[in-house]
Amino acid sequence: MGKGYKIGMSKPIAAKYTYNPVTKKVSYSDPTYLGEAMTGTFTPNYADASLHGDDHEVDSSKEMTNVTIALGVTKLPIPAHNVLYGSAVKGSKVSEKTTDTANDVGLGFISRQSNGKYTAIVYPKAKFARGAETYNTKGQSVTYSTPTLNGTAAGSDEDNEIRSFEEDLSETEALAYVTKILGDPNATQDPEESEIE
Repeated sequence: MGKGYKIGMSKPIAAKYTYNPVTKKVSYSDPTYLGEAMTGTFTPNYADASLHGDDHEVDSSKEMTNVTIALGVTKLPIPAHNVLYGSAVKGSKVSEKTTDTANDVGLGFISRQSNGKYTAIVYPKAKFARGAETYNTKGQSVTYSTPTLNGTAAGSDEDNEIRSFEEDLSETEALAYVTKILGDPNATQDPEESEIE
């Protein structure tokens, strides 16, 4: 089979990130889907340094510091408001407060390749901030209002890993790669019956 180029994005999942300083291990809880993926932009940021001597550059260094994330989704499901932003959730009600604190989360998704295979991608540690929301009155045509989730990925406290991925998997294998790390949203409690503070 020929080379596969990334042509899609689906199944974005986030789960609360916890680092245990005693065991020096990371764990995840409350995995949830983040709606249906529409767009995803992941921009690495770098710290630059250079050393000059005898009137010229003798050495330079470029180290990745973090990754800026802009993730467009169709609609943010109710449980995701707690997982991402720490808001209280009861059934279909979300209570946002000025005292809410965004959680560190793991983020994963799968990407379809042009050869029919899939790539599984996981950012072990990220944090998101609420973005702007736009509402439009009904006019001559229908306009959908969809959210963009803005965040930053950093290195994991366990091993400084900022991203992992594996290519040329089946769709089932790719989703299993993500859920093995972050957990399976389908195995969690029904959001209509949940109450999360």
